[in-house]
Amino acid sequence: MRAGGFLLVAVLGAIAAGCGGGVTTRVPDDLIATLPREAAIDIFDSENQVSIALEGVDRVNRDLEANDHSVDKANAAKRAAKAAGAKSVWDARLAYLAADRKRAKLDLAFALTLVDVAKAKVEEVKAKVVERYSLSGKYNVNRFTNQVARLDGVAKKAKAKLDRAEVAAKAARSAWEKLRDGYTSKTSDFDSVAVEE
Repeated sequence: MRAGGFLLVAVLGAIAAGCGGGVTTRVPDDLIATLPREAAIDIFDSENQVSIALEGVDRVNRDLEANDHSVDKANAAKRAAKAAGAKSVWDARLAYLAADRKRAKLDLAFALTLVDVAKAKVEEVKAKVVERYSLSGKYNVNRFTNQVARLDGVAKKAKAKLDRAEVAAKAARSAWEKLRDGYTSKTSDFDSVAVEE
């Protein structure tokens, strides 16, 4: 990961948490500690969803690293290209990679909101279990359900931004491929615009 890549993740995490407020309502640990053993199964199942959401964050971080690598290769290939047409093809590839990086950053923001949603659902399950076992009288599960709904809304907004960025990245990729294909059909110069991944 490039220098600052980890900072990017931290900043995007803070932005995602700041936009949605993150998980602010939690079931006290002392209530969870008093639950019978069989109640832990429901909680454990919901906690697995957090792990799955975190795997999504890892996937996007790998995408960002791959994008950095592709940008480095495209810049080197552009410097090595002799023909102006080949340089234009590399400029188009770099424009696509910039659009794809923007998409990946928004994908990361979306993935982080999904982590918040999963964590909120864990708290909601905990609240329902506490209520089921009547550990503290009538437990207010609604505030946990409302928290999940609020964070779901944040995730939907993040997904809409991601969807728009995916369309833009796809258009940039198509423009690059069209320029590359036009260049190679005119010149038969495949080597100077070949992408090695």
